[in-house]
Parts: sequence; structure tokens; C-alpha cells
Amino acid sequence: MTTGIPMDFTLPDTLRYRLQNYASAVRETRAQFQGSGRAGTSPAYAPYYERSHILLLFDALAGAGTGISPDLWQEYIRITRRFERFERDAGPAYRKELLNELVNFTQAYQAALCFAYLGEPGVNPPAQRTREREIIGILLQELKKDHDLTDAERLISSLDRNVAGIAVARMEPEPADPPAILSTVGDTVPRCNQGIP
Repeated sequence: MTTGIPMDFTLPDTLRYRLQNYASAVRETRAQFQGSGRAGTSPAYAPYYERSHILLLFDALAGAGTGISPDLWQEYIRITRRFERFERDAGPAYRKELLNELVNFTQAYQAALCFAYLGEPGVNPPAQRTREREIIGILLQELKKDHDLTDAERLISSLDRNVAGIAVARMEPEPADPPAILSTVGDTVPRCNQGIP
């Protein structure tokens, strides 16, 4: 799955580029789940990720007053129909894989926050985890159609609040004398439970 877009692309060029990525993501995901090739080369979320960026580009084109050319619109419809056929054919196994990816991304997001809270040098969750957080949002939106994700949404909201808190704390000056760490049990490893409701 390609994610970088050359800086000199216009909105229609970027849309063409994203449509190619979308078609490729659908093709690779379909091949992977039908057992006909390259297992593990494309994550299950890839078509949703590409489609979400295309929908943002549609909004940007509408906002710019340029509209969407009929050939690009037809290409989007063609790819989406192919993807929807695949979704129906793949059934619950595909949805389960999407749910697994949501759990994995959520755990990675939470782990990044733990490292940030522990003062790991150079770890900045808002900067490092932007793409992962975007994928979490896309998966939450998609999987809410057939799962109760209330607890997951609550956890992600809590983690997001903690990310904002870290960003604010990093802007504050360090205290002149950091407080001494006192321990009566000899446990010097800080524990991380921030962001866990």
C-alpha cells in the first residue's frame, strides 16, 4: 500500500493516484483472502483507508468548485462495487480480521502513550502515531456497523485526552529540581496505566 503523494500533484492528479492505490488495495486484499496469492502483503484495512482518502478528496474538489470528472467518478464506482462484492463473499472472516487489526492498532497506540508517559526520549505520540490513529478511526467507523464498540471508543477517547495532555506537558518548562523517586519495595520501574479507563 502506497501512502506518499508527490508534492506537485493537483487535486485531480492526487485523486487519480489514490484511485490507483484503492484499486491495488482491493486487488491485493481480495487475493489474500481468497488464498490466491501474496498472503500477508496487504492489511485488511487498506481498502477502507484508501477509500476514506478518496472521499476527502471528493470533498476538497467540491469545496474548490472544480467538481469530479465523470471518468474518475466512474472509476471510483467500479472499484467500490468490486470491493463490495469481495466484502460480501469474504463474510465474517474478513470482518474478524478487521477487528483484530483494530485491537492491534489500539494496543500500539496505548503502548506509545506508555513510553511517552515514562519519559522515553524522542517519543512524541502526536507526531508518531497520527497515521495509526487515523486507521483506528476508520476501523471504528466501519466496524460499528456490526459490532458494539462502546468500550473501544471510550478507551480511544481516553487515550486521545492523554495524548493532548502529553503535548501540553511537553510545552511546560522542566522543574529546576526533579522530585526524588522514593520506593519502599525496591521497585524502580515506573508503571504505566494512563489511558486505561
